[in-house]
Amino acid sequence: KEDLSFEEAIEKEAERKLGGFNSDYFYVERGFYYKQVKAYLERFKYVKVALYDDFNKNSLQVIDSVLQFLQLKRNFEINTAINYDKSGHPKFESLIKLRRGLINNNNPIKSIAKTFLPKHMRKKMANRFTNLVYDITLEKKSISKEIYLKLLEVYRNDIEQLSKLINRDLSDWLEP
Repeated sequence: KEDLSFEEAIEKEAERKLGGFNSDYFYVERGFYYKQVKAYLERFKYVKVALYDDFNKNSLQVIDSVLQFLQLKRNFEINTAINYDKSGHPKFESLIKLRRGLINNNNPIKSIAKTFLPKHMRKKMANRFTNLVYDITLEKKSISKEIYLKLLEVYRNDIEQLSKLINRDLSDWLEP
């Protein structure tokens, strides 16, 4: 769990690397995609590159494209309306703690549910409860224009290289 603001965290990234932090905390470093994608393309014969931008615009089309690449058929419906990986800054930390306690820890509610409900139903209920809590408590925070422009310059060369590597126009990524 990140305790710092995004701006503070990227400021401390070099210090965190030296301090042995997990790479999950290296936000800027993980944003350099060119070398990561190039490594896959060099090591594997078949690679499918799917962009989050495309997934955001038409997730079913991207899913079908990936399934086709894997030579699989989609013979089931996919509900793309549910976001299973919500993120943001908690407005109400107490609700997040309550959710964590109810879902992760043994408690009377969980014990009763285990007695009467099959695992798949409990999991579905837990997911719905988690989504409800996250909908209520998490808010997206924008980074400042100044930080955005700095990061744009940090990533500019990487984006241009990636664009050539995957033969995709990524000029939208370079717009302030």
